[in-house]
Amino acid sequence: MKGREFYNRVTNSSTDIIEEFLNLLNEEQIDYVVIGGMAVNAYCEPMVTLDFDCVIEMARVEDLRR
Repeated sequence: MKGREFYNRVTNSSTDIIEEFLNLLNEEQIDYVVIGGMAVNAYCEPMVTLDFDCVIEMARVEDLRR
């Protein structure tokens, strides 16, 4: 089982909310940085985490809210 599958099962989600969120940021051309456990998983042996940390520019917060 991959990390995303685990995340979706634990959160009882039928969709990949992280992928949907990142797709939204890309569609709106909002630059972002994924940090924390999810970012670490991209570079080493995956670890289980239910934490998703993402940073965007403060000036773009209102764009994201829309």
